[in-house]
Amino acid sequence: MREGSRHERHAHGPGVQRHRRRSRRPGRPGPEVTPVPDLGLLEISDLRVRLGRRQVLRGVDLTIPARGQIVGLFGPNGAGKTTLMRCLVGLLERYQGRIDLPGGGVSYMPDYPYLYPFLTIEQCEALFRSRYEDFSPEVARELFDTLGLDRSRRVGELSKGMSEQAHVALTFARRVPLYVLDEPLAAVDPYTRGLLVDLVRRLRPPDSVTIISTHIIQEVGELFDEVAMLLDGQVLRHDQVADLPAGTELEDVYKQEVAARWATT
Repeated sequence: MREGSRHERHAHGPGVQRHRRRSRRPGRPGPEVTPVPDLGLLEISDLRVRLGRRQVLRGVDLTIPARGQIVGLFGPNGAGKTTLMRCLVGLLERYQGRIDLPGGGVSYMPDYPYLYPFLTIEQCEALFRSRYEDFSPEVARELFDTLGLDRSRRVGELSKGMSEQAHVALTFARRVPLYVLDEPLAAVDPYTRGLLVDLVRRLRPPDSVTIISTHIIQEVGELFDEVAMLLDGQVLRHDQVADLPAGTELEDVYKQEVAARWATT
């Protein structure tokens, strides 16, 4: 069976909740996932993932205190960003290492559309409301209204950028401590992207952690409080943006770090 496929069938879209300890399979290293509401942090220790013959994650260590920050996850194609996110939200469980999550749920937006194209936005909202107790219709409607999305339109009628906006709005309408979004803003025009950045900062729960992977670093760099850079399945660098020298461009830092590492390999 393909790794992660059993979980994708029932946890593939807007997010999953998984904050219980899972037992290891006999003879096979497995995950240990425990809630840490008293610590209020996300902690990843020596996370390793092999898919087929390829070692995708090679001992990822990352600690993120839950203090309301937005974390940018950068890395070239194949660095392991999506695999790391799939581990965090429970879609991939065949790994070695440990993940501790804040208790209370995870809202996840993958890098592909998952809303049924024959549903209207209003029907998608109703589906989320029936499925997730933490879903806020008030937040959803404010997001839709600010973005100018017609809730009577079917998902299949939306442009790619408008579809992304609808996915982002539904993701952040849930009231959870952890948001994980994989390339959420690539198809959104610059003006609307600015609206989304402002809305995300203003409407998400104040102590939540948001992790966003992106390749458009220059366009959304002002969104991030922290950055984690991945390369070849390892954390290359993890910084508070405020600790970087004044005037530093995140994209320049990323390019310099990747170039320096590749020059030594």
